[in-house]
Amino acid sequence: MKSIISGCRHLSAAAGLLCLFAFSVASSASDRPYGSPTDYSLADMSVAYQAAGLTDEQAAAILLSRFTFGARPGDREAVLERGLPHWLAQQLEANLPDHALAARLEPYDALGFSDAELTATYPSFSAAAAHIRRFYPGVLPPRDEPVVDFSVISAKLGAFAQEHGMRRMEDSLLPQVEGQKLIFTLYSRNQLREVMVDFWANHFYASTANFGSRGWVLSFERDVLRRHALGHFETLLQASAKHPAMLEYYGFDARPGSLAAGQSFKDQHVREWRHRPGGEAAIAAGEAVIAHIDDERDLILKREFWSKTGPNEAMARSLLTLQTLGPDAGVSDEDIREAARVLTGWTVFPRGADKRWFDVDLSRTEPLGFVRQGNFWFRADHHDPRPKTVLGRTFDGEAGVGQGERLLGMLASEPATATHLATRLVRHFAGENAGDPLIARVADAFRASGGDIEVVLTSLVTSTEFWRNAAADEMVKTPFRLVVSALRASGAEVEDTAALAAWVTRLGQPLYAYQDPSGYPRSSSYWLDGGAMVKRFQFTRALAEESIEGVSLPRGKPAALAFASPEFQLH
Repeated sequence: MKSIISGCRHLSAAAGLLCLFAFSVASSASDRPYGSPTDYSLADMSVAYQAAGLTDEQAAAILLSRFTFGARPGDREAVLERGLPHWLAQQLEANLPDHALAARLEPYDALGFSDAELTATYPSFSAAAAHIRRFYPGVLPPRDEPVVDFSVISAKLGAFAQEHGMRRMEDSLLPQVEGQKLIFTLYSRNQLREVMVDFWANHFYASTANFGSRGWVLSFERDVLRRHALGHFETLLQASAKHPAMLEYYGFDARPGSLAAGQSFKDQHVREWRHRPGGEAAIAAGEAVIAHIDDERDLILKREFWSKTGPNEAMARSLLTLQTLGPDAGVSDEDIREAARVLTGWTVFPRGADKRWFDVDLSRTEPLGFVRQGNFWFRADHHDPRPKTVLGRTFDGEAGVGQGERLLGMLASEPATATHLATRLVRHFAGENAGDPLIARVADAFRASGGDIEVVLTSLVTSTEFWRNAAADEMVKTPFRLVVSALRASGAEVEDTAALAAWVTRLGQPLYAYQDPSGYPRSSSYWLDGGAMVKRFQFTRALAEESIEGVSLPRGKPAALAFASPEFQLH
């Protein structure tokens, strides 16, 4: 405040009065807590950053630094010409035509595959072998026959895969996962959406280093994170919790099932249907379908290696302490155990190498309480229907899958979730030293809007405190942001992303490969050490010398050398 008043003193009387008026309006209209989402308007953004002592040019630089992956040549002028509020409104809508991006993504054919096509094109070794043994007998020896020379099996499997259009994940899918991320962030006109995709990917973390989730990361980013990046948090949470990338990431953390005979949700339905006309036949038909599915699963992977069916406390812990309430919400171990019981039965419907696998009439399982929603499959025979208590709320009496959906809805609306998400968003956009009043303001917007991310971000940029903090609190770029921002600033043309992805790994941030479900650390200090700075210089030198395969610099070498400066390491 003192700096603003001091700045106003140096103006003429009339200009000084206008300056103080603008500051008083911003202090009362931009920083007060609001009771409804309609109180936030981008029309107030200019008042907010002017009250922070920023010019249009300075505010535009902050927007391009924090709400995009870095300015391209001409971006700053374009933002100023369009007007900062109008530019940000377009980014929040995220519907700018992206024809050039679409053309650059054409080589990444996996992006256009359905989930069935992905699993058919990129089957696991065991799924491919089972497919061959079942539908092409004689190509491979029986599964239980001792193998003397495994290279012979591998060669036969490779030849079959090439003939039938199967591909190895390591050779094709995983490079496409990394490549499409680079292309989206480099060239999409809807930059804020990509910033939020990257934010959510580190929040709902699923890794290609995890054997269960690796084949699902692409569709998770495409169908969940990008689709809901700027929508409502609960919608994103529900979609994330039911996606195979998340379910498989934690799949092998589940404990063994401990339900006694007659205790499962399916058993409840069996008891009810036995008293209905035709009930016994319906029960038998449903059980036959489930048995058939499990028999086919056994052909792909022996039952002894299946993930357990009991409560998954690792998944519940991440859900409560990382994805919603946060680590400081006072969640008890009992809450986690009970939440894990609520989510028993949540699993993935199995898929094989083509549509002949698991070709069953699932409607026959509905009388037994089973539910399929796309890839998500609720197994009533694994669900514990007995009463549970999470955060003092009792879960009893709902339909089986409804218990989990209610839990997610409850968590999304908890005040602690609003504070946790507000803290992460504020520190992501405003800086690590942003104060509690700004976090409280954004948390209020989260609660009042029901977790509408567009409203939440609007509340952020219409706060004078945001602009003050963003101007003063520079953050160290992650290796990924450094690489992308350097390429964008240089106007580079990228024809192949493999070498770029390798550089991101070399700089210390292998894409989708962090080993902890918390995602990459969010502190600037994590990325600062002597060795890292040397590698950053080596990257910028390679860029300047145009020695990165698949990358060319239309503006020549000298400009790229500036990316080694200390200033460019910050945003």
